[in-house]
Amino acid sequence: MSLTLSCFFIFYLYFRYLYATGGQEGLNNTAYFHPRYIEGGLVSDDVEFVIDHIRNIISFHKDKQWFMAPHIARY
Repeated sequence: MSLTLSCFFIFYLYFRYLYATGGQEGLNNTAYFHPRYIEGGLVSDDVEFVIDHIRNIISFHKDKQWFMAPHIARY
């Protein structure tokens, strides 16, 4: 397994742990944007759609403090 893939997997497990722990204790203050809706190609082609998606997520998750944009790596 490559170093990059290993690091990604470690981060993935860590974030899953934080998500699960925060959800159980009501401490999860993070909402996530859909990674396919905010990728570079779509931003270039349909910027209004991307902005609308971001606004919808923020308005739906008003109780959240943090917003994350996960990245999908292409291999």
